[in-house]
Amino acid sequence: MNVNLSQKIESDIKGHLAALEADVNDEEALLALANAIIDHNLLAEAIPVMLQPLFGQASLDLLLSNLGITFWSIKQLDYVIPLLQESLAINPTNADARYNLAYVLHSIGEHELALSCLEASESQSEETLSLLADIKQSLRPSFFDEYKVEQFNIEGVPHPVYARTETSDPFALQQIFRFHEYSFPDLTFSPKLIIDGGANAGYASVWFANLYPGAKIIAVEPDKSNFDVMQYNTKPYTQVEPVHSGLWNKNTYLNVRDVGLGKWGTMVLETDEPDESSFKAVTIQSLFENSGFDEIDILKLDIEGAEREVFSEGFESWLGKVKMIIIELHDAMKRGCSHAFFKAINQYDFGLTLKGENLVLTRSDLFYAMYPERL
Repeated sequence: MNVNLSQKIESDIKGHLAALEADVNDEEALLALANAIIDHNLLAEAIPVMLQPLFGQASLDLLLSNLGITFWSIKQLDYVIPLLQESLAINPTNADARYNLAYVLHSIGEHELALSCLEASESQSEETLSLLADIKQSLRPSFFDEYKVEQFNIEGVPHPVYARTETSDPFALQQIFRFHEYSFPDLTFSPKLIIDGGANAGYASVWFANLYPGAKIIAVEPDKSNFDVMQYNTKPYTQVEPVHSGLWNKNTYLNVRDVGLGKWGTMVLETDEPDESSFKAVTIQSLFENSGFDEIDILKLDIEGAEREVFSEGFESWLGKVKMIIIELHDAMKRGCSHAFFKAINQYDFGLTLKGENLVLTRSDLFYAMYPERL
C-alpha cells in the first residue's frame, strides 16, 4: 500500500491523535481513531508507519497496544495481532502489549503461541499469572484426567515431566531420575543415534535427550496410553521422534495384550488376522535404515518379551552396528527370551555389565576403553 497519505486523511488522523497525545489510554479517542482508520481503508501494516511521524516514537508502543485492543473490542480482527506484534517489536518489555497479545491468541485458540508470548513477560501481576494458568489449562490434554496425570518438576530437567499416579510411572521416574539407571559416566563416545524400544511414558527418552542433546532419539511404544504420555513428555525435545508401534523381527501386524502387570508390562503379540485394534510392527533394521546414521550408538530395549522375536532372526543386518545395548530380559513373561538374546549376542564381541534390572552390553573396543583395568 502507498503510505503517503492524502492531506485530508492525514489531517483527520492528526485530529484524533491530539487527544491521545494528552492521554494514550483515552478509550473514546482510541475508538474514534480506530473508526477513522477503518473509514479510510488503511491496512494494518501501514498504521505504524503512518502514526510514527505524527505521534512520535516515545509512546508509540503504548498507542499501538491500546489501538490493537480497541480493534479487538469492535471485532476488527485483521488489525489486532499485527498492531500488538508491532508494539512488542518497538518495546519487548511492554507488559501490557505482551499480556494483550497473549490474551488475543488464547481467545482465538492459539494456546501454544499465547503461552510462548506470555512466558517471556517479566510481569508477575495477578492478572498475568491468572492468564498464564488459564492458557496452561487449555493446553492440558484431555487424557490427563482420564489417566490421572500429575506434573513433576525434576532438578536438572528443564521441562516438567508427567506421570500417571495410579500406575508404575512414579516408580519408573525414581529409577531413571533418582537412581540414574541409564547414566553411564564412563562412556567414551558421544551418542548420535539412540533407539528407545519400549519407551513407556518417555522417561528414558527425556533422560537421554538431556544427557545427549545432540543425539537423535527414536522412541517406540505400542500401548496407546503409554504413547500418549510419552509423546507429551517428549514434546519439548525436538530430537525425539515418537513412534506408535511395537518392535518385532519382520513386517507384520501386532496387537497389544494386557497380561495383568499394568502399563509397565504391556506385551505385543503377532496376529495373522489384523483387526481395527491391530497395528504394523516396526523392525530395528527399518528404524536404522530410515535414520540416516551408520551406527546405533545406544539401543535400549524394555519390550516385555518381544526381545525373543527381535533376537531370533533378522538381527544380522544391524546387531554388529550397535555400540551399546541396554536390555531387560523377560523370561518370566515369555519363555526363551534369554536364550534367543544370548544366542544372537554370542556371535559378536561385547563386554557385559549389570545395572539395576538391565544388562548393559558394550562393543568390546569401547568396553575396554571404559574399563581399561579389565584388560
